[in-house]
Amino acid sequence: MSADAIADLTSAIRNRIEAAVGQSTVHIGPPVSSDLTAGESITLFLFHVEPNRDLRNVEHLVEPPGGGPDDLLVPSEALPLDLRYVISVFRRPPNAADPVELRVLGQLVQALAAQPTYTDPVLPGQTVRLTPEPYPMEEMSRVWGLFPTTPYQSSIVYLATPVFITFATPTPAAPVTERRLRGGVLTGTEVGP
Repeated sequence: MSADAIADLTSAIRNRIEAAVGQSTVHIGPPVSSDLTAGESITLFLFHVEPNRDLRNVEHLVEPPGGGPDDLLVPSEALPLDLRYVISVFRRPPNAADPVELRVLGQLVQALAAQPTYTDPVLPGQTVRLTPEPYPMEEMSRVWGLFPTTPYQSSIVYLATPVFITFATPTPAAPVTERRLRGGVLTGTEVGP
C-alpha cells in the first residue's frame, strides 16, 4: 500500500455506508451542515490519526514485488496508523418531527458491524478492521467544539486499525548465479577478485 491508504479506506467506508442507507448520502469532511449538498445527510470525518502503539516497532512483512512462493514475505518500511472517524447523521429536513436520523444511524452501524474488515482490492496487502470506539462525552464535546456554528448531531466514533503507510517498495536481492571459493591467507594488502 502507499500513501493513498487513508484516502482509499475512507472512500471504502463511504461506499459501504451508502450501500446500506442510500446512494450519495455521505459527505467526507467535517460535520458542518452548511457543507452538505442536497441528498447528503451523513458526514464521515477523520478527526484523529496516530501511530499504532502496538505495531510501530514490529517488522511489517509483505509479499515480494512480482509475487513469489506463498510462504515468502519480505520486510517493508511502513508506519502503522490508527484512524478515528466520527460519523454523524443530520436530520433531513432540519426541523423534521420524525427522528429519521436515528433509523439511519442504526442502519449504518448494522452495515459496518456486518462487514468490519477491509482487505483486497480496497487495501492491497492489508487487513484493516473498523470497530466502534467508546468515546467519552467530554472528548466528543471537544470534537464538536471545533464547529461552533453546527449543533451536535447523532454521532458515533469508529476506529480503523492498522492502516499501513509504506515508504518504499522492497527490492528483492539478486539471485546467486555463481559461487567462487578462494583459499589462502589474506594479509590485508591483496586487492582484486
